[in-house]
Amino acid sequence: MTLTTHAFVGAALATLTTNPVGAFLLGVGSHFVIDAIPHGHYPLISFLRSDDPLKPYSRRALVAIACDFAFAFLLPVFFFNSIVSLPTLLLAILGAILPDLLLGLDTYFSSRWSHAFMRFHERAHFFFFSQRAWHFPMPLILATEFGVIFLSLISLL
Repeated sequence: MTLTTHAFVGAALATLTTNPVGAFLLGVGSHFVIDAIPHGHYPLISFLRSDDPLKPYSRRALVAIACDFAFAFLLPVFFFNSIVSLPTLLLAILGAILPDLLLGLDTYFSSRWSHAFMRFHERAHFFFFSQRAWHFPMPLILATEFGVIFLSLISLL
């Protein structure tokens, strides 16, 4: 899932609490739950990898990730700010995208702890059934992403 999709789910869950720490924890937990939904992954990033081990992603990939990161905060705040206090909302969003941010940091700052976390995060993707053998066409990837965002927005009704 994209950072933006995770952020929408975290923001929707933030409506369930007024406690910023609780919202953060709901966001973190939601990350692993929605990663268990078969969804494929952004093919964009795999095409934009560089051959340089010191710079594993090309500049274009980093721009795409930066845009996703910006949308992850801007769009849910736009939709949910009138319902949830801004600090609670921002912590829920941060919690929801934090596992993917940690994976990105592991690319550049690897450690034993980060490798263990990467294995745990990877297992969340295959909790219900193996996605490894599945090939997701881009329309299905987009439908899954937008479907999860749509379900998050329904919580506003």
